[in-house]
Amino acid sequence: MLYDESKPSIEAYLRADRSAVEAIDRALDSCGRTFEEIRSVLDFGCGHGRVLRQLRPRLPRARVDTCDLDGSAARFCAAEFRAKAIVSNADVTRVRLGRYDLIWVGSVFTHLDRVGIDALLRKLGQALEPSGILCFSVHGEFSASNLTHLYGGHYREEAQAIHREFLDHGIAFRPYEGYTTEPGRAYGMTWLARGYVEGRIDELFRGAVVLRRFDPQGWDGHHDVLAAQAVGTRA
Repeated sequence: MLYDESKPSIEAYLRADRSAVEAIDRALDSCGRTFEEIRSVLDFGCGHGRVLRQLRPRLPRARVDTCDLDGSAARFCAAEFRAKAIVSNADVTRVRLGRYDLIWVGSVFTHLDRVGIDALLRKLGQALEPSGILCFSVHGEFSASNLTHLYGGHYREEAQAIHREFLDHGIAFRPYEGYTTEPGRAYGMTWLARGYVEGRIDELFRGAVVLRRFDPQGWDGHHDVLAAQAVGTRA
């Protein structure tokens, strides 16, 4: 996200862009794929193209879909980066997706509850082509253990409790004030451990999708980045 038009803000924005593409490149390598062979891509939670801005040039011949709850953002990305816009839905089961060699999900699982995480993992895993890759970011150990000063200190008072939940259960979630707490539609801040994510992938896909890479602080020194791959036939 671009917070303002100052030079430091623009530099941070571009650094995060580059870092995401580098993380995707490492994920592809771990899955035995390259940018050159990717023919279909979904940027889920595309925003206004923070990552796609630098990802698109690496995929000049690929079909690209952009998806976001903010329809204007998805349509902006479609117009800017030769893509097709898909408007998302709070109920992800209602979103119509294609099939993809690569799905990038930057900072979406970072805001969902348990039910929402399972629903989105299932939806995106089922949208993978054979050998397709789901690459996504999460708030991990770095985030969970530094809450006294991250995020403007908003979670300072709960820092110890959140970190304990993260360590004990592999997941901690705090809904944002004023948002629904309905399971599967709650929105807030989420911290996920590698073991929790891998366990959910195993449970949901029974070997049809497997975790291939875990990249701690792989996105801009903050988010962990994970890559899961469809094995053989479609998940």
